[in-house]
Amino acid sequence: LENKTVLDVGTGSGILSIVSAKIGAIVDLCDVDEVAVESAKENFQKNELAFRNSWVGSAGNTENKYDFVIANIIPDIIIAISNDLKNRVAENGQLLLSGILNNKVDFVLQNFKEFKLIKREDKNEWVSLLLERF
Repeated sequence: LENKTVLDVGTGSGILSIVSAKIGAIVDLCDVDEVAVESAKENFQKNELAFRNSWVGSAGNTENKYDFVIANIIPDIIIAISNDLKNRVAENGQLLLSGILNNKVDFVLQNFKEFKLIKREDKNEWVSLLLERF
């Protein structure tokens, strides 16, 4: 992800954004919870890292396109904001969806048919999906 743009949707504590920044990504982050955004900002400071932009809201609150979009949120929310997530991924960009229970994978994938499944990672009942725009 070095010098690639990353959007972390539903950043929470910012851990995925922080890891992205540590490997050289240019990071934007957002969450609908103002406390989460402030917590992520504090964690960036504690790790002596910088992010480019942050906001309270979701993927629909920007028009930017990103090389890599991360959404570690529950399937119902992923589906609810699926168009905003898809619209944030640049051409040939990737989308990482996680926080998905294994019985909801097909439900999620139905909403991302314009993406190719690159990798599926299962851990207990949780699934992460790496998708690529084609």
